[in-house]
Amino acid sequence: MSRPLTVAALLLVAVLGAHAWRANAQTPDKPPIDLTDPAIIKEGEQLYGQTCRYCHGKEGQGGRGPTLKGRGFDYRHVWSRITSGYPPMPAFGQVYTPEQVWEIVAFVQSMK
Repeated sequence: MSRPLTVAALLLVAVLGAHAWRANAQTPDKPPIDLTDPAIIKEGEQLYGQTCRYCHGKEGQGGRGPTLKGRGFDYRHVWSRITSGYPPMPAFGQVYTPEQVWEIVAFVQSMK
């Protein structure tokens, strides 16, 4: 009986820890780049193709991860999810530079 309780306690700690870490991530009030610039969107598309397409599909149509195409997410939401992750999606804030994260945000925004 103590084994399931231990697993449940570990899961609770992991979820609360992930939430606290995400809450500490500062979501910018304004993007530092023009999210509609075609050159920036192209850079974001290339970065998206390196990691995001495996779960969200090559064109944002979904798969293992949710559909992105046609959703019209707010840029703050997309930035936060890429930077901090959201289980089961890993955080990419330590993988990509802030500029690269914004480029991916621009590409995701272009899928509206």
